[in-house]
Parts: sequence; C-alpha cells; structure tokens
Amino acid sequence: PLRRQRQMCIRDSSRRAAIRGDGRRACKADPCALSADHRQPAGGIALVGSPTGRTPVHRAGPAGPGGADIRRDARRDTPDQNREHRGMSTASLPVAKPGRLALPLPATLFIVGLVLPIVFHLGSFRLSPYRLVLVAMFIPCLIQWLNGGMGRRSWPDIFAFGIAGWSTLAILRVHGAANMDSIEAAGIVCIETLTPYLLARLCIRDIDSFRSMVRLHLVSLLILLPFALIETLTARNPILDLIGSVVHTYPDIEKPARLGLDRVQGPFEHPILFGVFCGSGFALGYFALGPAYRLARAALSATVAMLSLSSGPLSALTAQAALILWDRLFTGIQGRWLMLGALTILAYLVIDLFSNRSPVEVFISYAAFNPQTAFSRVLIWEWTWINTWQNPWFGLGNNDWQRLWFMTDSVDMFWMHRTMVYGLPVGILNQLLFFWIIISLVRKSGLDEATAGCRKGLIVCLAGLY
Repeated sequence: PLRRQRQMCIRDSSRRAAIRGDGRRACKADPCALSADHRQPAGGIALVGSPTGRTPVHRAGPAGPGGADIRRDARRDTPDQNREHRGMSTASLPVAKPGRLALPLPATLFIVGLVLPIVFHLGSFRLSPYRLVLVAMFIPCLIQWLNGGMGRRSWPDIFAFGIAGWSTLAILRVHGAANMDSIEAAGIVCIETLTPYLLARLCIRDIDSFRSMVRLHLVSLLILLPFALIETLTARNPILDLIGSVVHTYPDIEKPARLGLDRVQGPFEHPILFGVFCGSGFALGYFALGPAYRLARAALSATVAMLSLSSGPLSALTAQAALILWDRLFTGIQGRWLMLGALTILAYLVIDLFSNRSPVEVFISYAAFNPQTAFSRVLIWEWTWINTWQNPWFGLGNNDWQRLWFMTDSVDMFWMHRTMVYGLPVGILNQLLFFWIIISLVRKSGLDEATAGCRKGLIVCLAGLY
C-alpha cells in the first residue's frame, strides 16, 4: 500500500507539471503521466478539436524544408505509440497554443487578398490588398525569424534571403541607387520576394494550418467558378466590371479567343496568373485532405484552371495529373519515384542524342496549344537566354528585353524571367531553393498517412508548376 500511494503521488505531481507546461520534468518523473486525458501546452500532445479537449493531436517533428513544418496527426495513437513512432520523447515536442486559429490571420488575409482586384495608391506606391499584407508583415516576419519564432534556420532561408538581396542589388545596380524610382522598385521587389516565404514559415507550421490553407484555396476556386464560366462564354469579366464600378481595379486586357472561348482573366492581371493560381490546387486538393471527395476537389481545380486556356497552366495540370496517375498505378512499388526519375533522365538523353532539337524545345512543342504557340515558346526560350548571357550578373532590371520584332514582351517561364531580369545568381539560387525543398521533403520518413498525403500533394504541386 505504501508503494502504491507513493506511485500515485509521483503521478499526480507529474500531471500537475504537465499542466504547467513542464513536459520535460513530467516525462522524467513518470512517462506514463503524459496521458491523453490532460492538456499539455508546452510539449507533447495538444488536445484540440473537441469541446472537452479529449482529442490528442501531435504537433511533432522538426521544422521541414523552408520551415513548412507538416506534422503528424496522432488522433488514433496512444502517447507511447507516438513516442515509439517518432523515436523521441513527447516532452521535447513543440505544440501549438490551445484555441488558436488553424490558419493564422495574416496568411488568411494574404490568400484572400490575391483574389481581390483592388488597386490604390499611397504616394507613388501602387498597392493592392495582398501587397498591403506583405508590406505590413515584412518587419514582424523579420523579427520573428531573428528571434527564432520560425524554428531553426535552414539552408532554404539562406537561399530565400539571397534571392531577395541580390534582386534588390540588381535593381539598384542597373537603374542607379540615387534614383528614387529604383529605390522604390528595389524595396517592393525585396518585400514581394521575401515576405511570402517568411509568412509561410511563420503561419503554416503543422498539418492543421496546411490543410486549412488548402481548404481556403479550394473555397476561393469554388467562388470563382461561376464568374469564370460567365467570362469565358460572354467575353466580359464580371469581377472586374463589378469592382471597377466602385474602386480602381486591373484593366481587362485584350486577348484572342481560343477554341471559340474567351480566355478567363478573373481577378488577376493576366489569364496565365489566373490559371496558375487555380491549377496549384489540383494535387493539393487530391492528396492533402484525405480520400473522401478527392476527385471532386481535383476536378474543381482543373475545371477552373482550364478556363484560362493558357498552355503554361495546362502544362502544369498535365504534369500533376501524370504524377498522380503514376502514383496510383505503381502504389505497391516502393521505388516507383526513383524509377520515374531514371526514366525521365533516360528520355532526356535519348531525345538529346537522336533529335535535331533540344529536349526542352521538344517538350515545349508538345505542351503548347498549336504550332504557332509552340514556335513562340521556343523563341522566348532562345531569346531569354541571349539576354541573360549578355547581362549575366545583374540582368536587365526593368528595362525591355531584346527579341524579334513580332514577339510580345511576355515571358511565360517564371524562373527564366527572374534570371533574365536579376541575373544568373538569382536563377541559380532559385534552383537551389526549389530542389533543396523537394529533396528534403522526399527524405522525410516515419510519417503517418495524413502527413504523407500533405507531403505528396506539395511535392506534386511544386513539380507541376516547375
């Protein structure tokens, strides 16, 4: 009886320590004290999602690449199983604060601001809702990063700061540091490059916030769908017409019809931007929110994105669909992604050896709508490289790029455009950032089904957009 009483006293003191947030001391006194019946704010298992606080949710795992910490949902596991699965004590695992929003307000405002085509001026600055969020969050995000509020620093952080810093330097070098216009341009380039990355590092740090981001994106697509159908059938943009009657908005640009339909611009400055925004939800909607209604979510994203009738977004959709199909066909094969990578490299080498065109030109020709579009894409590829090699270090800045007289000023390849505008260092850093994140995500192990789905959706989405 004395031994049993002593054990009960130790367990009670350990539970009180867990409630106070001293999870490490509780685990040392008695690991069994960290049961699913108690809320632990500072370590281990946070109990959220029910009025009684009885649903255990892991906030476990080291910060992922770029700080996007996608952690495992352990609602069906016991604390001992979770510790065994992760290979660590629950006392050392960070937890979200009880009662917080799944997706913090700054990230919500940023995503909503992307689909609000409102333009206003503050002095000489042209601002929009999403840009206003970025400007307001720039200093707070920097402070949080310096204070360790985004987890440990990583190589993607260095790459992101390098991209923002070199882009700013390139603008000042090309247009002059004494020019006020170039200072303003350099400032906004730095803010728009770095703040979205840091905002994601700060606000999307677990599986709940990641899934909330995906849900918000899909809801925005559902709202945009009827307006997009009206625009593609009538060649009138109801969103810009409605908002333009009240405040300043983006111009409704002239664009040739394709397949007898108007290319949907929606609340963006160009149909390509509309297609990229909508198509990025394809793989995320399919993988990240579980198997229920996954086809409906993917179909929603694909339907809205295809209304842009732009070959770039449609190529991204095709790539995502091909990767999803590959995953479904070879689910039982553990090395299916290594096999796909090897086949991709082999196909590249075969085309390079036996074709009179480069592999990139062959791919572009098959991904375009028609031969004219394919020819235009190949010319863009060739002339962006010509301009890049003429200005390898600091790029062209905001100056116009050299091209043939019948070519438009549009460059539809994001990373090529940034390389041409800001120089080869930015292009190299962009590649390092992208592939470092992809490889880091691929190497993650010990993930449950829900977290692995979020990881897979993010990888497929990034690969398609690349």
